Amino acid sequence: VWRRKMTIRNVEADEILYRSAFAVERKGWKLTNISGKEKDFGNQYTKTMLIKMLKERDKVLGEHYTLESYPIAEDVSHCILIIKNTLKRLAKHGTLRLILTASDKSNFRFAVAKTEGPRGMGYKAGRPPRPVHYQAARDYLINKCGAEEIHGYEADDALAMYYTPGDVMVHIDKDISMVPGRHLDWVKMEFYDSPEGLGTLEINEKRKVIGRGLKFFYHQLLTGDSTDNIPGVKGMGPVTAFNVLDECLTESECRSIIDSIYLAKFGEGYESRLAEVADLLWMVGSDLKTGRQYLELT
Repeated sequence: VWRRKMTIRNVEADEILYRSAFAVERKGWKLTNISGKEKDFGNQYTKTMLIKMLKERDKVLGEHYTLESYPIAEDVSHCILIIKNTLKRLAKHGTLRLILTASDKSNFRFAVAKTEGPRGMGYKAGRPPRPVHYQAARDYLINKCGAEEIHGYEADDALAMYYTPGDVMVHIDKDISMVPGRHLDWVKMEFYDSPEGLGTLEINEKRKVIGRGLKFFYHQLLTGDSTDNIPGVKGMGPVTAFNVLDECLTESECRSIIDSIYLAKFGEGYESRLAEVADLLWMVGSDLKTGRQYLELT
């Protein structure tokens, strides 16, 4: 546990683990020709550069060559150093409570996900392989930094479970922004607040939707979450969903729109689909209420 004067608890350490481990990886490329002969280019070329080179040699790329990527990792000490420096930077703001999602797949969402998502069946399906130094980074955070593993839920949920006024939720995950309270984006080192009540939705100059508070939860009920392979409503991209919910001033107005869209898309019995998506998206707080319970879809 890292201590300083001001209190910052509830650090979503999964993100620190992955970003630190991936930061010391490069993508290597291996070419195999039609006869099975291999040539390893390492990471001296990008995929685009290699394809351009190969096209000049053979106009029918694909019939004669296959390209496969593989990770090239620096020494694990470089990964650990990045973690150390990140924690030192955050420790200037207070006491850090580091939280990791357990690696045992006890997270209840794996059992909840029954509907095919953007990348097939299964919660978080289709994600790339873990970084080479994943386990070493995880062991360091647990054994040397006192990180806590949370079972049955995600580290994301723990930020909501443990939050009390005066604390700060430290993360870079847009989903956690639905939780009212003080937040810190640890990459940008920017604080922001998610309000009680309905919250807000905004579109920035890059046409990216930014949500704070419960309104972002309703927004995600329409869009789903491709990162976690959570299905949404077909045709409801972030901007479309924003336009649908923009003028809603109350939760009941948001809920009425959600119900009408789900009914139109999925017909009678849509509530079961809505309950599933709500459970996958909802950040479980100290009351342990699930998404379907929040929407009273029991």
